[in-house]
Amino acid sequence: SRFRGYPWYLAVGMVLILGLTMHFVVLPSTSDRNPDPGNASRLYASEMHALQTLRLLNYFPARASWQYMWEDFQARTIDRDMARMAELHANGVRIIISAVAFGFPRPHHWALSDLHRVIEMAQDHGLRVQLTLFDYFSSWSDIQGSREWARAVLAPYEGDREIAFIELHNEIDPTNS
Repeated sequence: SRFRGYPWYLAVGMVLILGLTMHFVVLPSTSDRNPDPGNASRLYASEMHALQTLRLLNYFPARASWQYMWEDFQARTIDRDMARMAELHANGVRIIISAVAFGFPRPHHWALSDLHRVIEMAQDHGLRVQLTLFDYFSSWSDIQGSREWARAVLAPYEGDREIAFIELHNEIDPTNS
């Protein structure tokens, strides 16, 4: 096996993303909101370099994919997997957040706590985080609820330089108004 020492399900469970999504938002810290154009150029250049050098893996625990990662939260498994990703020389991890599993429009307290733990584990292993929001979501006309949900999920990470970028939704259909 090409993945000696790693369980086959870990190798199957992690898919290397070869390109970056075009649907991302970088969360600048408050100090980065300086209107100084030179500062903005330096910030942009450093963020673009960081994104271009990102070696990102999709992640779900092998036995708890999609929303089940949150419904059957296994912190030890996740931490062990994050360590293995770092051993594979990844420097980023994509975490998908299910609006259904998290609770919409007000995320469950336990879900936000589990997300915080996952992000801390990733950072402890030197992995930047891509967050993919609104997975399994279909209430697109609920703009206020969407804003409330996104604010609740993202507020703790404003200015967190280890959040590489945020994808608003996986596989956006541009023909769906």
